[in-house]
Order: sequence, then C-alpha cells, then structure tokens
Amino acid sequence: MKYRDRLEKLIILNVPHPVVSGRTIRRHPIQRRKSWYIFFFQIPWLPELLVRLNNWRGFIAWGLGSARPGTFTEADLDEYRKAWAQPGALTATINWYRAVRRVRLNTPPDRMVSTPTLIIWGVNDRYIIPEAAQMSLDFCDNARLEYIDNATHWVQHEEPQRVNQLMVEFLGTANG
Repeated sequence: MKYRDRLEKLIILNVPHPVVSGRTIRRHPIQRRKSWYIFFFQIPWLPELLVRLNNWRGFIAWGLGSARPGTFTEADLDEYRKAWAQPGALTATINWYRAVRRVRLNTPPDRMVSTPTLIIWGVNDRYIIPEAAQMSLDFCDNARLEYIDNATHWVQHEEPQRVNQLMVEFLGTANG
C-alpha cells in the first residue's frame, strides 16, 4: 500500500489485509479466541521461556501441530529448532506480535491494495477465520482468492504443487 511502485504483483498466503486483521480481532469473538497468542506474546520474557521448554515441544505442538499430520518431518522440526535457537531469533519472532499490538501501521490514507493480488488460503487455518480472506478482497482493486479446502495455515507445506501452480499461473498473466 505504501510503496505501490515496488511491486508488479503480490501473492499472499493466509494473511488478511491489515485493516481486516484488526477488525476481525475487535469484532469477531471467534477470531479473538483464535488470536489468543498475540495477547499472550505481549507479556515480557515469559513466552520466550515457555516455548523453549522440553526442546520446544509445546511451541511445535501449538504452531506446527496445527498442520495436517505428516506435513512436517522430524528433520523439518530439527531445522525449526535450530532456527529458533539462534541468538535473538525467538525474541525477534515474538516481537513482531508485540509490535503489531503496540504500533499503528504507518499505512497511507488510501488503504486499498492496487497491485494485482492473489490470495491463497487454507480453509482449515487454526489461527484466522476463513471470512478474513473474503473480507480482504474488499481492500484490493484487482484480486483473486483461491481457497484450498484441505489445507491449514501451512498451505504452502501441505499443498506445494497446488500453491506453486497457482503462483506460476498468476505470475504469468498480464494483469493478474
């Protein structure tokens, strides 16, 4: 929205428009429940301490555990553990959620997305109501929404061939 000239096309995977995100948390009790972790992450140091327990077991069960069974192998989980264990990495991850609650996005007055946009959405997302995808279309001048019925928040891991096909098709068209 702010740097429209920097993109020719935009592809979004299971992330609502920022206005929609704020509205659904404020106005939809189901979304507020699904977003409990954002409120939990506002607590200093405690989230970092708790998610590291038992070799990240709870964090994996909560986050990656929302994926379809078999989506992440033990080798995948080891790579996530290594990444999270890097100095400052976990706090940086959690700080994104802390900042989203504290800092108003510096969005331009025109909150419309004018860049041709493809929204790919796993319908079984544990963290975001599926209606948020449809509501996000109202903030796009030129957008297409593709629901993937059997996918979750981890749509790119669960349905990589379908996601890649949609992306290649979208990127290959002149106007999205």
